[in-house]
Amino acid sequence: MKMVTRTLDMMAYGGIYDQIGGGFHRYSVDAKWLVPHFEKMLYDNAQLAKIYLKVYQLTEQPQYRRVAEEIFGFIFREMRAPEGGFYSALDAETDAEEGKYYVWTADEIQKVLGKKEASRFNVVYGVDKGENFEGKNVLYVPEGTASEDSLKDLVVAREKLLAARSEREYPLLDTKIIVNWNGLMIDALAYGYDVLGDERYLNAASRAARFILDTIRKPDGELLHTYTAGVVKQDAYLDDYAFLARGLLGLYRATGDEEWLDSAKTLTDKMIQLFWDDRNGGFYYTKADAKHLIVRSKKPYDSAIPSGNAVAVENLLALGDNYRVYAEKTLRIFAESMVQSPSSFMHAHFAFNTYLTSEEDQESLEPSTVTATATVKNRDGEVYNVELQLKIAAGWHINANPPGQDNLIPTTLEVNTDMPVEIVDIAYPKGKTRRFEFSNTPLNVYEETLRIPLRLKLKPDVTGKKNIRIILKLTYQPCNDTQCLLPETVEIPLELPSLRN
Repeated sequence: MKMVTRTLDMMAYGGIYDQIGGGFHRYSVDAKWLVPHFEKMLYDNAQLAKIYLKVYQLTEQPQYRRVAEEIFGFIFREMRAPEGGFYSALDAETDAEEGKYYVWTADEIQKVLGKKEASRFNVVYGVDKGENFEGKNVLYVPEGTASEDSLKDLVVAREKLLAARSEREYPLLDTKIIVNWNGLMIDALAYGYDVLGDERYLNAASRAARFILDTIRKPDGELLHTYTAGVVKQDAYLDDYAFLARGLLGLYRATGDEEWLDSAKTLTDKMIQLFWDDRNGGFYYTKADAKHLIVRSKKPYDSAIPSGNAVAVENLLALGDNYRVYAEKTLRIFAESMVQSPSSFMHAHFAFNTYLTSEEDQESLEPSTVTATATVKNRDGEVYNVELQLKIAAGWHINANPPGQDNLIPTTLEVNTDMPVEIVDIAYPKGKTRRFEFSNTPLNVYEETLRIPLRLKLKPDVTGKKNIRIILKLTYQPCNDTQCLLPETVEIPLELPSLRN
């Protein structure tokens, strides 16, 4: 948690955050969150607003609430269309000059605030430390120089500077209303209402959702991707359906109004109809009749926005039993990639965790492909000779140890350090060498039945006068001929006879 709060604090007090008008710029060009690329994107601010709200819930620290509220304030002031949706982006340049709208000189600040107030402002916002961007200042809060109370004392000063800044030539505003990005903002606003109880957030989210459902959708229920000045264009992608459905579910959670739940179900049904891969599972990114495509891809990886497949899984799990099978099949098809490149599948891992922690029976995703038992064969002094027996379901295998490919998870056996024994020897059998569709190189695997001999020794401080109950932990990755599931760790109880026996 400390890593999370440290990062969020540095971002919120850095130049990547618009200290005067709220909202985050697109990214920082240095390692200190100081100098940004000044473009502002709807999808960045939607996701960050929700993150700051979540951390506010966990910590009750006021800076996280302030940042979320200021993000929404910026969105309402500068990114909201009269129709109800949200614009997509605000350009970084004015007159071909990066950041011109946002940066300040000390003289400009003093002209607006006066000498005394400017002096206090410049200390809090780093202006007194010298220019940091092409002869001007990106405003930031130097570490250790200000508290939330001191920032609160400068609210009026910031309002004066915001009013003065609004007189400058405005950066180019991209007025496209993009459905998937709007879905993220609807979700963030619904969450903001749920956490903070501010009716403005609920009203804005509801209005945007109704606008999209009424306007950026065909009579047959299919979404389109964009709306600009009354013109709708381009068939929607998977993300449009998944992200908007997430926003609708957010509204349902915040209000209990079944209108939003019904709309989310309708949208999800259409998503399944248009994008589901009946043969292998998972969702394609485009419709079957999309033009100018050599092949339909599924785009399972996260980028600056979450994977559409991952968000779809979360929605499907939220919608209950009738949709759960689609979530399970989607997790299966991407399981191996999730293991090989976990950082590219963060939202898929979140979705998988949602699956594991849901109230439904979890066995259907990872069926009982392996059953394991352990027995004590004999004892040699304080060393127990143990045998682990595995039965692997027909059509399945588990990776051998070693598996023959570094990015695969080998079958391993261990005991926790808090157990009264330690493993002094273990003899993993040699696996069978086989080729599979999902791998270009042969792999070593275990199939059918398997016996793993190991030797356990009592730790020096254990008397062994009584029978000792321990837990062995077996980790394995079940695969069939076409795919691998996520690795699984199971606990195997074993009772060791006392040394008297």
